[in-house]
Amino acid sequence: MTLDTYAKNKPVDSLSVRGVNVAVWQQEKDEKSFRQITIKKSYKDQESGEIKELKSLNVQDIPYLIQQLQDVYTKEMRGLYES
Repeated sequence: MTLDTYAKNKPVDSLSVRGVNVAVWQQEKDEKSFRQITIKKSYKDQESGEIKELKSLNVQDIPYLIQQLQDVYTKEMRGLYES
C-alpha cells in the first residue's frame, strides 16, 4: 500500500501527544486482515501558521511515542480493533 492509499482511507484509531501522532490502519491482503501503523510528528509554523510535518522525532519525543505504541498494542491484544 502506498502513502497515497493511506491518505484516501481513514485510520481505525489515531493517538496524538505533543505533536507525535500514531495512526492505526486496517489492511486486507490475500484475504487476511491485519493492522499497520504510521508515525508522524507535526508542528505549527510560527510565521505562516501552517501545520507542517517532520520526518524525524526528537529524543524528547520517545516517551510519548512509547506510550502511544503501548496503547495501540494493548488495544490490539484486547481485540478492540476487530471489525
